[in-house]
Amino acid sequence: MYTRQGNPAYAGTERDGSSPIRPDDLFFPTYVDLDRVAIPQADEQQRLLANVVHEMQRARRPLPRFFYLPAGRKAVIVHALDDHNTGAGTRETFDKLNAASPAGCSVADWQCLRATSWGYTGIALTDAQAAAYQAQGHELGVHVNTNCQDWTPASLPAFFAADLAAYQATFPSVAPQRSSRTHCIAWSDWATEAKVEQSRGIRFDMNYYYWPGSWVAGRPGYFTGSGLPMRFADTDGTRIDVYQAPSQLVNENDLVYPDAIAAMIDRAQGPEGYYGVLGTHDDYRDTAFSDGLVATALQKNVAIVSAAQMLDWLDGRNASSIAAGTFASGLLTFTVAADARARNLTLMVPAAAAAGPLTALTRGGAPVPFTLETIKGVAYAMATATSGTWSAQYGTPAPAGPFTLWPAGTLPANASEPGDTASVELGVRFTSDVNGYVKGIRFYKGPGNTGTHRGSLWSATGTQLATAVFANETATGWQQVLFATPVPVTAGTVYTASYLARRGRYAHDESYFDVAYDRPPLHALPDASGGNGVYRYGTSSGFPTNSWQATNYWVDVVFDTVP
Repeated sequence: MYTRQGNPAYAGTERDGSSPIRPDDLFFPTYVDLDRVAIPQADEQQRLLANVVHEMQRARRPLPRFFYLPAGRKAVIVHALDDHNTGAGTRETFDKLNAASPAGCSVADWQCLRATSWGYTGIALTDAQAAAYQAQGHELGVHVNTNCQDWTPASLPAFFAADLAAYQATFPSVAPQRSSRTHCIAWSDWATEAKVEQSRGIRFDMNYYYWPGSWVAGRPGYFTGSGLPMRFADTDGTRIDVYQAPSQLVNENDLVYPDAIAAMIDRAQGPEGYYGVLGTHDDYRDTAFSDGLVATALQKNVAIVSAAQMLDWLDGRNASSIAAGTFASGLLTFTVAADARARNLTLMVPAAAAAGPLTALTRGGAPVPFTLETIKGVAYAMATATSGTWSAQYGTPAPAGPFTLWPAGTLPANASEPGDTASVELGVRFTSDVNGYVKGIRFYKGPGNTGTHRGSLWSATGTQLATAVFANETATGWQQVLFATPVPVTAGTVYTASYLARRGRYAHDESYFDVAYDRPPLHALPDASGGNGVYRYGTSSGFPTNSWQATNYWVDVVFDTVP
């Protein structure tokens, strides 16, 4: 925050020798290393932190993210004009952008070239013209004037109140403005102006202004250490809900234009990955600056948008969310809630995990097209982030479940034991090749095995993990009950599935477990491993641990790799 917003120890002091106090005084002369100003230094450190978090979580679960800008854009220009009562600056700039926009373009998708004009009340524009430009997607508002003097927290609100009221009276059809840059960029302390703006519904500030030319010294770049709008913070760290959006491309800072515009776009879109929302200042002293801006943006396929458009999209992105789901057997599930304002929001899904490379990406069960891209050294699948339930499969997909030890048509050799009518818990000890979920219990019912049956799942040490009563049983054959909640189980861990036969007469096959029984991903253990099948006499459910002659009592599980 300090890197981006400036040194709080410099707040309220004149440092660059040119009054009034401006945002550049929070950085002057070397708070951010201008020899490395091409690098968004704060952003790069944040990206390093994100990569560390990603790598630390890699073995546990991949972490999907949203990209900074819509449609995977690496650079966007927020074009802002300060109109000091010029003869035609606002009209000619808006008309120029309209004419350069592609036929049939979509304003909402940032295909049309749009801009913001903050002007004095005497600009050469009627209210009807202002309303028409606003309807086209341009933004208009007042250029608040503090008389180019330092203000105080007590005096600043009056400047805003007077100028906003005068502008509204002159242009009643213009919506209340949501962005601002004051005349002379007066910024007399750390955060008062941001708080005054917030009180007036202004939430996008472009006062951080890369100037003067003697300090810039021909070096285009990110003097705040960031290319991305961030919210201001108060001196105690409290977040202020107003975005700080620096104006890096300033027509009076002695950079060579449009070369400086091209250089910053190329670094954003090229291998350096210095992504940026590039703010402009144009006071229409001539048309060369905006002519070069438009030509360069069109050549390099970079959107030109208004401050209001950028604000809406940022609010939408920050209101969108990714809810953590599950990660088992290489399958990641999660939920995306994309805010309607974040059109063309881009989802980034890691292209590899400990289970292997990403092999499929779906939303609501339907395949989602994606492209692979490396962002700061990490490979991601990039897809449009629409709302819904998503799944990402890593490595070889687990076979589709549910799974049971025995197929439905399997029959025991002895369907009923008529000589044993005592109440007994009967079970099978088993493992799975993969992590997954036990959803329920099955058993084979023969003649005379009547009464209410209860199925249970147990840990290896005898903890009852789930239980349920069988209902709607048939006279004979396989019976099944599902637990109210699937039970997560770990690959290679021994569990016991059992059921209580209150009147005995259970199905049985002796010597069945002299060897292991395998039906991947499930395996019934051999008797030599500590006994299988298992039983326990009693009138209530209990953990069965006894075994006799490796007898199979035909107890089964319902297992799946997804909950």
